[in-house]
Amino acid sequence: MSWVQTLAATARVVVPVREVVGKQRPRTDYRNHRTYTPTKTLKAEKEVRDAWRAEYGETFAGHDGPVRMRISTYRPLAKSNPKYWEGRSDMGKPDWDNVGKLVCDSLNGLAFKDDQQR
Repeated sequence: MSWVQTLAATARVVVPVREVVGKQRPRTDYRNHRTYTPTKTLKAEKEVRDAWRAEYGETFAGHDGPVRMRISTYRPLAKSNPKYWEGRSDMGKPDWDNVGKLVCDSLNGLAFKDDQQR
């Protein structure tokens, strides 16, 4: 038995954001006894969702098959870095894992059924 992977569709979205943001931890308000998502994360997720909806709408909303994602980010190095760092990759925060989580969580129900599917 062999596995054959077929490509159902390809989608590409470019999201111009002011700042590359990673998924932040949920915060807890102990006075009101509630947990909430930080505003910075909510705004970044909304930007990704809005860009997807503008490009594809609800086309892939019910897709429950395999999904392959490629997430590329670009951010210039800080001006305070030394000149000899020119061309060096950015190792600052947020890391790729948190950016991936933010993108996958924001596309839940739009690009695929759920981000935990296999």
